[in-house]
Amino acid sequence: MKSSLFHSVLILCGIASPTSSTPLIPRSLSLSAFADWLEIQPPQAIKPNMGRYAFETTIDGVCNELLLTNWNCLYNITATGPNLAASLRKWSTAQTQDGKVPVVDTKTGFNWHNNLWAHFFECSSWHPESACGMVICCDRANETRIYGDPNADCPVGMVEDSSCPLFNGSRKA
Repeated sequence: MKSSLFHSVLILCGIASPTSSTPLIPRSLSLSAFADWLEIQPPQAIKPNMGRYAFETTIDGVCNELLLTNWNCLYNITATGPNLAASLRKWSTAQTQDGKVPVVDTKTGFNWHNNLWAHFFECSSWHPESACGMVICCDRANETRIYGDPNADCPVGMVEDSSCPLFNGSRKA
């Protein structure tokens, strides 16, 4: 309480800047216990277009939340407990101060083209606000563009490239 009051005074005096509007990251002591709990949770299909699902449990009197958001506009993304737990164990607050955890498949290293967002913090009603986005796959000549599925690599002969021209003479997108 005293430190937040002190921080508020520093903000008013122009010495410090306001912190992010994201909730607090739980004590590091609970991170391992929360990852253990996540590991045994059933898979969850996260709906497209900024669909969300929150894994929440209380550990040592602190409500911990891992909020998943599907940034893709068209496809569900299924998250599994073991992948989430492993991703959380590899993550540290030194990587991102906002609690954003990179999620990867533990067996393949696949990251759903960064369309699956995870935030670890104390339980709250906060969620990221954004428009949805798309995985864009192009052939190597940038002549054909399709919307790719975040659950799979781009088709053979195509690469993910958000800088592909919109149609570039082809109406396949």
